[in-house]
Amino acid sequence: MDLTKKTECQEIQALKEAYSAYALECEAAMDVLLARIRNLQRGTAASGGRTLIDSVTYRIKTFDSCVSKLKRNKKDFNVENLRDLRDVAGIRVITPFRDDIYTVVKALENQSGIFVERRKDYVANPKENGYMSYHLTISIETFFLDRKVNVPVEVQIRDVSMNLWASLEHVLNYKKKTTSPTATKAFKELAEYLTDFDDRAIELRKQLRIK
Repeated sequence: MDLTKKTECQEIQALKEAYSAYALECEAAMDVLLARIRNLQRGTAASGGRTLIDSVTYRIKTFDSCVSKLKRNKKDFNVENLRDLRDVAGIRVITPFRDDIYTVVKALENQSGIFVERRKDYVANPKENGYMSYHLTISIETFFLDRKVNVPVEVQIRDVSMNLWASLEHVLNYKKKTTSPTATKAFKELAEYLTDFDDRAIELRKQLRIK
């Protein structure tokens, strides 16, 4: 192995070690936030109310996914840029109704040790193709044996119909470089149908006097 290749291998190994350390921090922060979200889920059940959270999923972005994202953003893969990624830890919360999304957002914002770095409300302002979801980047206090760190976790909150739309769009259109105007229009129409469904579901809930 020549010197150049040896140096490249050493750099890649160092970056993988940096990723592993950061991923552990992100996983710990995600565990803390997951516990709080599940307490919200349990709390409504314990009080005799209907659940505001239908399901919760989560993931840690892999090393290869981090590399791919930095490449897409035209950034070098180094420790500094790696730690600038705010979505290595990701949680998705699914609610039964659209208005539950804002209730969950408010409940998270009111908790101590949580700082909202950024938010994108694609519920009130859907993307051009009809995508709807509420995105929060939350910095959460995470304690280790010898230190306390604030670690970012991305939280996506959407209702069941929005999640259905996103799942279908993922299967049919994920990571395509271009989308035809016809497909964009079709996705948007599907989103409009599901928004109407959401409106009718909320109205039915109100008629049945369920909060």
